[in-house]
Amino acid sequence: MTSEDRKLEMSKFFRKRENKISIKHPVSETKVPWYKRPLDKSEFTYKLAKNGRYYVRHNEWSKRVWIGPYKDISGVNSIIDSYVTESLKGSLNRGYNEGIHSVIIDNPEEFF
Repeated sequence: MTSEDRKLEMSKFFRKRENKISIKHPVSETKVPWYKRPLDKSEFTYKLAKNGRYYVRHNEWSKRVWIGPYKDISGVNSIIDSYVTESLKGSLNRGYNEGIHSVIIDNPEEFF
């Protein structure tokens, strides 16, 4: 085998290897988390608990995390509007409503 033949074989070998090792860049399809983007009212749900008070939850929160309690629907709408309005501001300028109280509900099925 001549040196030219060896060069040709080596180049074929490396080309095959390059094709097998092709670098694939991961496509990032990560969704921006709720606290870093503008929110919409439709992303919130609320429920009337057995204690007669309303509780609100964003659809990206844990199933156990709620805010409340609120006496009536106007309180619910006020707190949701506050989240939506404040989400449009820069993160350092946000000032959420003082009526926000996080609640962890271990058994939502029994609570509501």
